[in-house]
Amino acid sequence: MLLLSWNRAEQAAFPASSLELELQLVSPPQLELELQLVSPPQLELELDVGGLWMWSLLRPYRAITSTLKALLKDKSLTFQKSSWYGDDLCPAAWDYVFSLDLLCAQLGWIWTVSHVIRKSVWLILNTWLKQTPTEETQFRNVSVAAIFRLLGRLGQNGLKENVAASVEDLVKSITEFRGQNGIIKGSIKQVLYQSLSLFSDF
Repeated sequence: MLLLSWNRAEQAAFPASSLELELQLVSPPQLELELQLVSPPQLELELDVGGLWMWSLLRPYRAITSTLKALLKDKSLTFQKSSWYGDDLCPAAWDYVFSLDLLCAQLGWIWTVSHVIRKSVWLILNTWLKQTPTEETQFRNVSVAAIFRLLGRLGQNGLKENVAASVEDLVKSITEFRGQNGIIKGSIKQVLYQSLSLFSDF
């Protein structure tokens, strides 16, 4: 709620009774503003809840897409040995995973599935599967392994929100990637199994 104060000269120009004025912006995204004079000397400006909600989603979504791009382009990322898992991600790769996990948690599991997993993550993984080892633009194995780790953490968010059926679909999709013989192997295969181990109940 934003309150605007008027001076006495401006107050005299308006009656003491309440005055309502509605302004509607027609350019997308549509945002409605309601100006309501409650009682002089205050003018109350109310922003339409729908417009504010869309704006609140836009900022974290932009952060998610930019972080995903940075993850895929970062040439410093490597695999490293873990006493628990064998081959695992380096700390820098985990930083990307944790950052994306926190950003997606703000928007909820259903939104994450629709806008991040389906529109971005599956596209990345399918592109990686189709690329040949000689392509300069291919996604590096360590970056794709980080994506699998991210899916594991995002699925945990879904379980916390009690949408087990949707999470089960995710697990089935990850399992299908595991079945790509000759492509999913080595370090990335170990990381994929580690991600699937988070869903041992399915």
